[in-house]
Amino acid sequence: MTIKEKNFQFIPALFLILLVTGTAVLLFLSNLLPHANNRFEAGPVTTFDTHWTITEEGLTSSDINLPTSLPDTRATLTNTLPDTLPEDAVLGIPTAFQSLTVFIDGIEVYSLPADSAFGSLIHTVSIPSGSEGKTVTLAFESLYTTPNISLGNISLGSRTAVLFGQLDHDTGSLLVSLIILIIGVLLLAVSGLLAGPKTGRYRFVCLGTFSVLAALWILTDSNFLQFLPFNSTSGVLLSFYSFTLMGVPIIQFIKLSSHERYHKAYDIITLLMLANFLLNLCVSTVSVLYLPKLLIITHALLISAILLFLWCLVHSWVKCHEKRFNTLFAAFFLLCAAGIIDLVRFYDNPVDNDNSFFFKIGLLVFIAILGLSSIKDSLNLFRDAVHVEIYKKLAYTDSTTQLANRTAYERDLECIRSALPIESLTIVSFDLNNLKLTNDTLGHSVGDTLIIDSGSCICASFKDCGTCYRIGGDEFCVIAENLAPEVLKNCLEVFDASIYNYNKAHTPRLDIARGYSCGPVHTTGDLDELIRRADQAMYACKARSHSSEI
Repeated sequence: MTIKEKNFQFIPALFLILLVTGTAVLLFLSNLLPHANNRFEAGPVTTFDTHWTITEEGLTSSDINLPTSLPDTRATLTNTLPDTLPEDAVLGIPTAFQSLTVFIDGIEVYSLPADSAFGSLIHTVSIPSGSEGKTVTLAFESLYTTPNISLGNISLGSRTAVLFGQLDHDTGSLLVSLIILIIGVLLLAVSGLLAGPKTGRYRFVCLGTFSVLAALWILTDSNFLQFLPFNSTSGVLLSFYSFTLMGVPIIQFIKLSSHERYHKAYDIITLLMLANFLLNLCVSTVSVLYLPKLLIITHALLISAILLFLWCLVHSWVKCHEKRFNTLFAAFFLLCAAGIIDLVRFYDNPVDNDNSFFFKIGLLVFIAILGLSSIKDSLNLFRDAVHVEIYKKLAYTDSTTQLANRTAYERDLECIRSALPIESLTIVSFDLNNLKLTNDTLGHSVGDTLIIDSGSCICASFKDCGTCYRIGGDEFCVIAENLAPEVLKNCLEVFDASIYNYNKAHTPRLDIARGYSCGPVHTTGDLDELIRRADQAMYACKARSHSSEI
């Protein structure tokens, strides 16, 4: 690491300190400085959860408080409306895979039939004017075959107040989904900028796709879409589809971080998840109402994936003594713990609109941790790839002239031998005359200058039609394929002119012997003969040349 790099290592720490300081100042000033309460108030919302009478299977229970669960598929609730009601009063009634019919003094005022009662919904049931003190009856019927019906909190207020209360309730889910969606889009954008198998591109694709699917699931799992002109059926389908597919990219992400011995097991789980998604697609074309019954398969596959990950982790630690995936393990453990908690809450009370709260937070933390980890790993891979390219370039580059070196020359000749036959190949050989005399009389620094300037003249004349090499102390070469005779003639004229112009302005003068040969190359013998003829021509030129005056 250079001195300059060490001097600027404090920048990330300084940024973090300033970020924390800025947040602290913001919170301090927000509470210290006077401010007006400019929050939009939509009116009071009261909970209508007490003193309900529930009838199920002919049995009546009084003074029941909500929320509650009943061991039946049907339930009828009755209560008395307050003596005073706001204008445009509504009841906010949650359901989850339940039909709902509402009566006031025996008159039906609202009905949601069973063929439309899928998904978690909030029903805003208008209360007719003059209903103060009357009896309200709610008839629920679950779409589940198991004898368990869950009843959630019921709110009472003006339509605006109830709607804004629900919007305020869903703000957290909306915020989490937007953050995850932005992270997912950024990860996919980063994957588009990466190229090559060693850049971690597929990791970003997997994590980005997982983030987008998770954001869609969180958004459609909330009641926020009810505030938009969005088809409720499409929202429920999107929620099921995204949740069913969500495990596929993350399993592939984990597979990339695991040992190859476990890849087959992860691929099997992935194929099972894809088959489950296909099953959900087929079932939804028959009846959307069957989708909740398939949730147990999706949950079982997710739990199987969790168990597989834990088994692979323990096996790699105990049997193979590999201490791997510390970051991945911590993030996945948090996500699994949050998911298991919410699974228990879901099966305990499906009507609860917030039964995925912990999983949503776990998703956000999980994606953030793995996103930062992936960026760090990719930066390391990119740095290593850059270093490899630099070392590779240094290995094939002459440090004095910056031309290709002898190693590159031998490599390219081997490539030519493997690509035979070649229709036309041109080889030009060069030799810098009197280099030893220059070194002995004027010093090696002057000799090095002559070598550098020789390489510059050769490169300037032939770089557009072939590859230029320094293959020895004072020896150079150019190799070009399918070079037209007139182009070769022009390159030689440009080279002679550059030497002439150089010698008019510099001392000591450049004296470079050159020779070339060209022709078809069908065998390795033809290639050796072509090189020999070029050298012979160069030595003939050298013999005719007079020594430069020093």
